[in-house]
Amino acid sequence: MSLNSKKSLDSIPAVVFPIKNKFLPFGESNLRRSTPNESRLDGKRNENENPYHCLLFSGTESEMEEEIFFYNNILIWSRGTVILKEFAFTSNILQIQWCNFREDAEKSATNTAKNHLAVLHEEGLKIMNIKSGQDYSVTLPCKISRIFATNRFGLLLLADSVIWNDSNSTIPSLFSLRHPLEEIKPLIFGQNNSQELLYVKFQHEILFSSTESGLDIVVLYDKVSMKHSVWRISDEPIQQRVLYNRTYEAARNLPPLVEHLIEPDFSLKLLYEDTTVCKKASSIFLISENPNRHVLYRIISAERQLDIFLLEAKNERELGVSFKNSAAVINAVPIQGAFLQVLQSVSSPNSPIFGNELLLLETNGNIGLYNSFANRKLCNCLFSHEQKPLKITELSDSVGNQVNIKSIDGTKFRVQINLSVYNSLLNDCLLSMSAVLPFQYVMQVLLSIIADVDIMAEGNVYSLKDVDIQSEWKNFCSTILKMTEDYKPQGDKKTRNK
Repeated sequence: MSLNSKKSLDSIPAVVFPIKNKFLPFGESNLRRSTPNESRLDGKRNENENPYHCLLFSGTESEMEEEIFFYNNILIWSRGTVILKEFAFTSNILQIQWCNFREDAEKSATNTAKNHLAVLHEEGLKIMNIKSGQDYSVTLPCKISRIFATNRFGLLLLADSVIWNDSNSTIPSLFSLRHPLEEIKPLIFGQNNSQELLYVKFQHEILFSSTESGLDIVVLYDKVSMKHSVWRISDEPIQQRVLYNRTYEAARNLPPLVEHLIEPDFSLKLLYEDTTVCKKASSIFLISENPNRHVLYRIISAERQLDIFLLEAKNERELGVSFKNSAAVINAVPIQGAFLQVLQSVSSPNSPIFGNELLLLETNGNIGLYNSFANRKLCNCLFSHEQKPLKITELSDSVGNQVNIKSIDGTKFRVQINLSVYNSLLNDCLLSMSAVLPFQYVMQVLLSIIADVDIMAEGNVYSLKDVDIQSEWKNFCSTILKMTEDYKPQGDKKTRNK
């Protein structure tokens, strides 16, 4: 198909990504090898449900993807096929979360954060400093169901709903932990003008907290009003002293707490609230364009809806949140490093800002790769295993340009979404082209370098091919020469008459 073919330019290209292996967490395979009789695995395993939990993340000391796997009370941290650490806790693990704490309890801009791993288990909370090896056991005020990391304010802890016996309970539901050696304190709403500060109560469930530098926000869902809201975490001084008089009579197997005065460390300032009711979001994530401009994506799977919000910093203390638009999707995950590598806009205002993309599972079953800021579809993604096409029903666990996909039969695969080039000079050439040429041309040039047209498929379908730096440049030069050969200048009337 010619590069300047109208059919080629008008249609969205589709790229086939072949998959070799099914996804199996290394921690699971290691646990099964070490316990062939499954003596460490309690109960029977349901074939349709994986009881294990696995957290994938970018490497702490290298670019290689790492994994933390846990089942019951066992935690295995690995890189590739190498076990970095293994822990056995006194009770079953409920959740793990990377978090940052300042070196001491004082609020000072000179303090630096250290990486910690927080492990919530049935008997409490353990926080481990991965650099020093020091760990802390934190006493919890009540049963905690979820923990959330923040950028500058340590951990947020969501109380379990079993501790409330009626809707009028004044027991707080959200707490903060500024440092592992400090006391856990309730989080309050800061917009109340009365003398009595309002705790975040049972109907407010935290769904998301940002760890992005300079962006201290959380997203709450009010189960009574059925509305989402965005709040800024504030450490501004709180004038009133708050009476923390809670007996926790509804808490199960927990002794009453002694009455004492506690001044909250942080409060929440309202930035945005939904104007219409909706079901609770199933997933929320954030993509940053620059330190002052971010895009928040909210997926409501029950309604097959993706809502997009723009977050723009007005100054150091003010952040504007505005609704941008919605799209009908089943699922979505962020992707990094899948396309041309630049994190800032090129010269043309119509050019996309590359480097951050979205992978969308659309309602028609297609998997689309989109540029996150230009809201432009780059291509459709097709997947095949053992030369058989896969029908995808779920996207999850994206790290960089790798993502888990689940086929209709429940099988999971780990796949790399990579349409970038190795040659940095070629990357810059394509970026320059995107500043002056229609984007469809740039996409066709890129695909002519890294892929072949699938002549057996219907439509504008490409199959990726093995290329290196030298062959990329050779393919690019051949493509440019082909474009000049196909181009027939019109010339002026005098030239045409000769």
